[in-house]
Amino acid sequence: MSTANTNNINSDELRDSMLAAIAAEHKTTVLCYGDSNTYGFEPATGTRYPRSMRWTTLLQEKLGSDYEVIAEGLNGRTTAYHRVGTDYQNGLESLPAIFGSHQPVDIVVFMLGTNDCNYDMKLEPADIARGMESLIECLEDRAPARQGFVPEILVISPVHIRPEIEGTPFMTDIDQTSVEKSHKLAPLYKELTERHGCRFLDAAEVSVSAIDCEHLTAEGHLQLAELVYGELCK
Repeated sequence: MSTANTNNINSDELRDSMLAAIAAEHKTTVLCYGDSNTYGFEPATGTRYPRSMRWTTLLQEKLGSDYEVIAEGLNGRTTAYHRVGTDYQNGLESLPAIFGSHQPVDIVVFMLGTNDCNYDMKLEPADIARGMESLIECLEDRAPARQGFVPEILVISPVHIRPEIEGTPFMTDIDQTSVEKSHKLAPLYKELTERHGCRFLDAAEVSVSAIDCEHLTAEGHLQLAELVYGELCK
């Protein structure tokens, strides 16, 4: 047998061995793509909740070792719109690279829309819903070529912004119109998930801090983890 043939056989064996090893260790991958509430922003200090307290970590604990929960939360991220003074918070522009870096991805959990409600964004609830839909369409269009299938998608309508915003740290970003917009997203998100065959979850009842009126309390992280876990286990 020639050296070339031997090398080809060895190469094929190595490839088959690697593929078998990958298949053996495969976990169901859950990519959580969101904003500061997925990042784990802690309103009392303006820093970050310990990893063990974040809803994504708590979700990992509930799902167990057959799953890999990947937290991709960024402070200030929008669905699909640019924010004045930043060039990295547009969720649609970042999604292909982040998705590609973790593929194959079995489940994508989107929780975005709160920052789109900021009054300087000048977006209507329908615009925000369209931004969320563009994220879904991005995966529908690109995922098959990237990994051979479209991941299962869970869209979470984000928490309601509390109305007691006067004197809070983010009162320069949100006003009462922001509060109203956040309350109008759920039915719009639900409708678009029905059209695209995605799962839907409403986080309206999850606990939000009175300190800044838009970020989760520690209890809120627990509540959200339980809600997402329940939905994924259906």
